[in-house]
Amino acid sequence: MSGRLDTWAVDGPVEERLIPPTPERFLPYVAALSSARIPHRVEVDAAGQAYIVVVTGWTAERARAELVDYERANRDWPRGSGIGPALAALRPADVLSGLVVAAAMLNVYLHSGPVAAAHRLFEIGALDAERLRAGEWWRAVTSLWLHADAMHVFGNAVAVVVFGSALSQVLGLGPAWVLVLLSGVLGNLTEAALAAYGRHAIGASTATFGALGALGVVQSARSWRRWRDLRMVFSRTWLPLGAAATLLGWLGTGPQTDVVGHAMGFAWGALLALPCLALLERRLPWYVHALCGLGASSLVAWSWRLAGA
Repeated sequence: MSGRLDTWAVDGPVEERLIPPTPERFLPYVAALSSARIPHRVEVDAAGQAYIVVVTGWTAERARAELVDYERANRDWPRGSGIGPALAALRPADVLSGLVVAAAMLNVYLHSGPVAAAHRLFEIGALDAERLRAGEWWRAVTSLWLHADAMHVFGNAVAVVVFGSALSQVLGLGPAWVLVLLSGVLGNLTEAALAAYGRHAIGASTATFGALGALGVVQSARSWRRWRDLRMVFSRTWLPLGAAATLLGWLGTGPQTDVVGHAMGFAWGALLALPCLALLERRLPWYVHALCGLGASSLVAWSWRLAGA
């Protein structure tokens, strides 16, 4: 696309008209001048078919320089992402996988009931820092499936569908759900290692915040690979990660919430997402996703069996 900027003076040096090389450049030109605080106005040509940007003579040089800079910065627009094909549309399988996980969480709640009912599943499956340190590592897995009450399980079910499906969209079904599970398990293990004796915790929030942290890293990496412009680092590259951290603050730090668990899940999700960035460059064969799903579900089933369910 040509970066040529056609100009000519009108009635002497008082005003100058800046003609965008294509109609699509008109709005970006106006935005560029506005962001640079250069006074201007818009006119329509005699045929009524093209817009023209008019600047006063004393600002014409600044306006031309600003638009030349704009053309130079956007010469190859739109740039390739540098990290593989464009983001695929959300597939039914992505949403379905989230619904399956949410249904499994609800099924466990139907058997256990609220924590006030003191069902046996809470005794054998809740995260107990002292017992976990004594060797009952499976509690880091089983505790993800237990919830305190209906609101607790419903909130996590919605979160796992939203964040898990979104992560599945960018990483693929298998790797995404393995990452979600591992971030929850590692978050629980880390919390148990840091917590005082007598610490107990339940809920899938650690895993859902792991998905949120992973999404922030993945989207930030996509933005960086796409723009590669230091001027856009904070406005574009770090915006997804900042948004994810903000959601952690809004949703994960209430008075009755497991703040440490949420933070550990978020951190592990972000760390585990780093090696997964390579998955954005290619499509994995179906059997890899199947093996990931089989491995994750087997870990959950084995953990409950070890717990004595």
